[in-house]
Amino acid sequence: MAYHRRVKPQGGPWDADAVVVDLRRAYIVGIVLNLLIWPGFIAVLLFGVIIPDPDWRVRAIAAFFLVCCLIPLIALARKWRFLVVPMGFVFDRQGLYYWRGSERGALGWHEIAAVGIGFESPPEIPSLSPADLVSKVTLDKLIKDRRKMALEIFPRTAWERAPALQVFRKNLEAPWPDVTGERWQIPLGPRPGLPGRITRGAQQFAPGLWRGWFRRPWTGGLVTVRQRGR
Repeated sequence: MAYHRRVKPQGGPWDADAVVVDLRRAYIVGIVLNLLIWPGFIAVLLFGVIIPDPDWRVRAIAAFFLVCCLIPLIALARKWRFLVVPMGFVFDRQGLYYWRGSERGALGWHEIAAVGIGFESPPEIPSLSPADLVSKVTLDKLIKDRRKMALEIFPRTAWERAPALQVFRKNLEAPWPDVTGERWQIPLGPRPGLPGRITRGAQQFAPGLWRGWFRRPWTGGLVTVRQRGR
């Protein structure tokens, strides 16, 4: 299945009932959220704590958290050009189409070993309190503990046919015994409904390849520590 000419994402050679996943929109949502949330925290710390409070110790603690709020903004400033590049996928009966920038391409389902949505969860000390036990079965709990979500595509032998995706190539621990650890790991933005759209497309057109959600090993960061119930 070869396809490498320019097309419009909404008007390609795929079926009329194909599922289109526009990742650029999700990335833009993430950019907007970062520009709203972190400057807001900085303003609260600066004008609500540092300037009015005479205690140098309180100011020092607030200044530390202010610096922490600057870190995601600096990271965003370094990669925003990467995030605004048009990018997306289309699921249909023939396979998985993709576009990134000016490049378009497609992979037949026979060229893909597995597809899933990977995520990380920080390790934690489990709580025995009734409230936390109840929260573990709620949708809010499931979403909150899924971090660094990514569409993960495990190809069979099609690496050279998708040069636009090579920037997303990762070699990690294999999540299942029938695939290798190499995959394309494409980060997902915080747009509501995006994982559900990917799930619908994969289940509709490639149910035998769809592995659903799977947890990757934690790569670092703060550990979620919970107090044990008495």
